[in-house]
Amino acid sequence: MNTVEELLKAFLSAILNDEDPPITVVDGLHSLEIAEACYHSSSSGSAIELLDEDEDEEVYDDDFDDAYWDAC
Repeated sequence: MNTVEELLKAFLSAILNDEDPPITVVDGLHSLEIAEACYHSSSSGSAIELLDEDEDEEVYDDDFDDAYWDAC
């Protein structure tokens, strides 16, 4: 998927067909984490270390209970 239009179509199709969307909640959280790291790096002038994928998922899993993930 390369375009916003394709992503939106896939997202709408997932909703209409009761399927998993192509972009998950964790994908969104990763994007936010990267954007925040860019902002903080720019304002502080120093590198920001991101968690690796395994550590990252553990952090997110601890932030939300099972009911939250079941609803996703």
